[in-house]
Order: sequence, then C-alpha cells, then structure tokens
Amino acid sequence: MTERDTAGGGTPQPAQKKHRTALRVLAVLLAVLFAALAGTGGYLIWYYTLDPAVRTLEWVKGMVREHYYWAIDEETLEGATLDRLFGRNGEEALLDQYSDYYTAEELQARENSQAGSQSGIGISFLLSPDGVQVYRVAGNSPAEESGLAAGMYLLAYGMSAAETEPFELNGFDAFLSKRADGEEFVLLADDEPSGEGEVYTVRKAAYRQNYVFYADSEYAYRFTGERADQLTRAATNFDFLPDDVAYIRLDSFTGDAAEQFEGMLEVFEERGRTGLVLDLRNNGGGRVDILTEIAAFLCKDAAGSFPVLTVEYKDGKEEIYRAPKSAYSDYFTDQTEIAVLANCNTASASEALAGAMLDYGTIGYEDVYLAEIGSVARTYGKGIMQTTYTNILTGEGVKLTTAVIRWPVSGNCIHGRGILPADGAVALPCDGYLDGGNAMFRAAVAAHFG
Repeated sequence: MTERDTAGGGTPQPAQKKHRTALRVLAVLLAVLFAALAGTGGYLIWYYTLDPAVRTLEWVKGMVREHYYWAIDEETLEGATLDRLFGRNGEEALLDQYSDYYTAEELQARENSQAGSQSGIGISFLLSPDGVQVYRVAGNSPAEESGLAAGMYLLAYGMSAAETEPFELNGFDAFLSKRADGEEFVLLADDEPSGEGEVYTVRKAAYRQNYVFYADSEYAYRFTGERADQLTRAATNFDFLPDDVAYIRLDSFTGDAAEQFEGMLEVFEERGRTGLVLDLRNNGGGRVDILTEIAAFLCKDAAGSFPVLTVEYKDGKEEIYRAPKSAYSDYFTDQTEIAVLANCNTASASEALAGAMLDYGTIGYEDVYLAEIGSVARTYGKGIMQTTYTNILTGEGVKLTTAVIRWPVSGNCIHGRGILPADGAVALPCDGYLDGGNAMFRAAVAAHFG
C-alpha cells in the first residue's frame, strides 16, 4: 500500500516548506535583478544621450576615481577636460606622466606592439640636451636595416634627400602617419648634433621585433624569425670579453622576450660560458608577466614559485607577482659571476629585475655598473605600476598609475630615487648621453672580470 501526503490545511509537510522557501528566495533574487537592470538601463540611456566626447570624458573620470593611485581633489577632477587630465594641447597634466588615453585604434596598436607585432620604422626618440636623439632601434626593424643606431642625432626628414625639413617630433609623427606600409623616405642623421648628416633610406613596414642580443669573444647571436629557435649567428668584435664570459642585452619586457631570453641562455650554456654581463641599459620596462618569467632564470636563492615584486594599491591592498618556478640552476651555478649594466634609462621592470636579483643574492650592489653622465649615475627610479583599462562599449582605453612597486624580500621602493652609487653600485664614465659606444662596457668587464 502506498501512502500519499494530502495538500490541505493545517501544518505543511517538510517538502512543502522547502518549496515555499525556495520560491521566496527566487522572488527576492528576481526583484534585485530587475532593480539592477532598471538602474543599468537608466544609466545606459543617460550615457548614450551624451555627446561621444563627453561619454569618453565621463568614462575616463570614472576610471580615475576608482583606480588612480594618487589623490585628486574631486572638484578639480570634475572640472577637468581630457586635455587637462593628460597634458595635451599645451595643458598642464593633472595626472602623472605615465598615464595616458588611447582611442580604439591606438589601443589596438599598443596591444599589437606589446605582443611583438609592430608596424612602423622601429625607432624611439629622446629629447637630449643637444637635440633629438635616437633612444632605441628595435631589432629586425626597418630602422635597423637602414643602418640607424642608438645615440645618433636626427637632423631632418623628407621624401628625398633634396626635399627635407628640420626634424621636429610632432611634425615627424604627422609625416610618418601619412606613409603607407612599404613606402620609403629619408632621415638625415649624424653622430654629432652639429654634423651635416648622412642620408638613411627608411621604409614603413610591419616587422617582428628582436628583444635579446647575445655575444661572446667569438660569435654574436640574434633572433630574426617568427620563432624563438630561429637564430642568426655572426662574428663579433667583442674581443675584449674573456673566453669564459658572455654578454646578453635585453631591450624590453614585451612580445616573446622571455622565450628569446631563454633561447640565449641555451646558447650561453652550449658555448660553455661561466660569466655573464647582463645589459639593461636603455631598457624602459614592459609587462609584469614577462618580468616574472625572466626573473625565474636570474634569482639565485629563490625556490619553487617565488615572489618577484609586490604592488601596493591606494586602498592598501597588496598583490604579489610570482615567478612560475625557480630556474636559476638550469643555466648557472653558485660560481657563476654576473655583472649588470644600467643607465638613467633603465626603468620600471628593468629596475624590478635588478631588485629581485639583489634581494635573492644573485648579485650585490658592487655588481651593478652605472653609466655616469656628467656627475649623475643612477637608474631612472620608476617604482610604480600602470594598468590599462578598456571601455567595452567603445574599445578605447586608459592607462593609469595604480600601485607602488616594492622589491620581493627587502620591500624596497626606488621610485623617484633609482639605484645609486650610494647603495654601493659602481659608476663608470660613458661615451655620451645614451652611451652609444662600448667604453663603459669595456670598463665594466675589466673591473668585474679582471
């Protein structure tokens, strides 16, 4: 015989109680959902009634309020324009120099660049005391193919040597933006700011950047293809390197720089070298994830997955960025001697890498060699982190300073200070503002390896 519950008056059975409770909870959840949707809908209706430029400004201000590390008076922020926020069109910037706004097209180009795919000529400029100077020439770029090199002064540009105008940054940017991929033009450059200038034919084109360069006393290696195993070997003139010492230059923490760096460590091991000069001069930083991957190879006494840096946000919350594993022993021993070259353009992730190497005992301050420019010898002193946010409705983006960076063991923050001789680092005279030659390099090798 089967017993059945009857639905009538009186006290409900347990199953009925559960059912009614679930319905009440569902009703509450639906009410909250509808209220949220109504609020969101109201916001979106208001948002899309605004002029597009105003929508952009309101979105950027919202991001600044929520994420920007430094405090800004609300009244000042409310009255600010986009030009005022980022220091455009002659306005004094309200935000710091590392914050920026990107259109959808600019943000996409930036993301492509971060991934290693570039379109342009592959050259970075710097306003030095004497003029516009080449700060960096990207490996595998059209600028490198043309023969342009870091340290050169840019004097003029044009479609031909007979039709040039004096080099000015804004004017050249506008000129370059009008060039189609594959189109050639000329740059006049010289090693001296007052020189007559040599003609360099350059083309705008897409290219895959090389970030790492290796050399020892016999051979030099670099990446020239799409994969980290596509190396080109050439003879080198670094005959001042001892036979057991290699040189690796790391230009940036972007693209596939970590894979390229590991590839060069494999060359280092295969070549039987036991000493290393790591050149971080003119490396302005890049992505934190690539920093942690490279740090895995260079932190001596770290174990397992270990902290590379700690960031502290404006609300006091901390976040630790860790290397995936300790891989120092894969290529180095306790007897490996490592020297680090740095200058006033060694910044951000480069300083963080040096900091991690110092904190974990790979190097001491006496192993850091600083280019001395005039009476100044230091790294840049950028100990803050930026985060880029994307507007999912428009594709535009904003980059904001969001945190202070601290070294992983000591908690040291070098923002606004840098690494200095006062810490024990060694100052060496250099050949010029960007140390375009090898004089400092030679001096560091002689001092460190005897």
